[in-house]
Amino acid sequence: KELGYDHELGPDLAPGQVTSERENFREVLLLPRLKRSLVRINPILAHHPVFIDEAIEQLTHIEHPNLEEMNRQMHKTLIEGARLHLMDELDAETGEKISESTEIIKFFDFENPQNNEFVVVNQLAVQGADSVRRPDVVVYVNGIPLSVFELKSPTSESGTIRSAYLQLEAYKKEI
Repeated sequence: KELGYDHELGPDLAPGQVTSERENFREVLLLPRLKRSLVRINPILAHHPVFIDEAIEQLTHIEHPNLEEMNRQMHKTLIEGARLHLMDELDAETGEKISESTEIIKFFDFENPQNNEFVVVNQLAVQGADSVRRPDVVVYVNGIPLSVFELKSPTSESGTIRSAYLQLEAYKKEI
């Protein structure tokens, strides 16, 4: 809280709850927060709401068979923003393109950090390939999960750094 993060409980954000921010248990984005943040950071989206979904689609449809390369592409999109083709100006007589407009939609406000929305979520249930996984802590900025923490009890013999690491590796593969 002292760092400006809100705190939410995963079950409160689950699909079907009054305070739900997820459409289903496979969804990890907090879409209402993300959409609200995109408009706040990119005022042009208030006049072109159709481009909100297009920017989110660019973010969520990064695919590559190599996880490291996919993470590089995701990082680039998060840092540089989504490029949206807004409109073409056509010649009235010939119908040929005279000019085009491209807008960069930013996911984070690096120049004005207090313009971002920070939240920490405990016990967020996510449907993995074979089972439901519940990371202990997920850190979100503008509705985008950026970090996952797996906490272990220092008094438990099974609560080792290795067991936390193995759980994070399972999350990486499954969710």
